[in-house]
Amino acid sequence: MDTQRPQSVTVVCWIIIAFAAYGLVTAPINYMNPVYRAIMDAGLLSPLAMLLYSVVAHSVSIYAAAEMLKGRRRGRTIYLVAVAVGVAVGLMDIVFGKTLDSLERQLLTEGALALPGVPLAKILFWLSFALGYAFTAVLIAVLFSRKARHFFAAG
Repeated sequence: MDTQRPQSVTVVCWIIIAFAAYGLVTAPINYMNPVYRAIMDAGLLSPLAMLLYSVVAHSVSIYAAAEMLKGRRRGRTIYLVAVAVGVAVGLMDIVFGKTLDSLERQLLTEGALALPGVPLAKILFWLSFALGYAFTAVLIAVLFSRKARHFFAAG
């Protein structure tokens, strides 16, 4: 490939790899946590299915980022599809599952977020949800920037 990889693409790919690797390590640990399992039990998917989904999703993200580092356009497409599937699964779980209610109940029961009259768990959930997807949108914007499109044009 004649085109030099933009530094922004390199940084984004390594961020994706780091977060996905962290997810691969923490997914089985979270699966063993009884409080986390109770929250997962309220979701649409079983805890085991969520664990398997998480492992596959993080693995796909690592593969996609490695492909992007090699200048292959398909890595960018795979990552975009993986993000879209993740958003769809997350929204379906929020809309049709009881995960949010379970999360709030667990956090308030444990006393970690017990503030009278303030649905702090829901506020924190939606804040983390919004920040997470805003961060992902920034990563995708960088991957589709002018320099990145030029870099991936050959691959």
